[in-house]
Amino acid sequence: MPINRDHNLSIDTEAAARNQRVVDPSPEDLADESDDDLSPSPIIDENIDFSLVYALHDFKATVEGQTTVDKGDSLTLLDDSNSYWWLVKVVKNEDVGYIPAENIETPYERLARLNKRRNVT
Repeated sequence: MPINRDHNLSIDTEAAARNQRVVDPSPEDLADESDDDLSPSPIIDENIDFSLVYALHDFKATVEGQTTVDKGDSLTLLDDSNSYWWLVKVVKNEDVGYIPAENIETPYERLARLNKRRNVT
């Protein structure tokens, strides 16, 4: 299914870029990656669908072309070609629109966060 990129959405991506932060991995993080094969398999949460992404925070649409999401909403990722605004479809109501890319959690990020919470408690 081709993605329609002809949207009448005005987003100041330069302003968004100024608010982005880039984090380079530390040498310790790079060394830890080699240990990944030795760690036990994570517990997979039955509620994680690996074909979807998830809303990390609430986001309220403020202009036409955006969509409102609630924290934890399941989303279908339609277009991630822009570094700052990704086009998604909200599964619960089928609304389509852009939300900030930093507000999206991948299934693997979600799994890591949930497993971390389980290990701490």
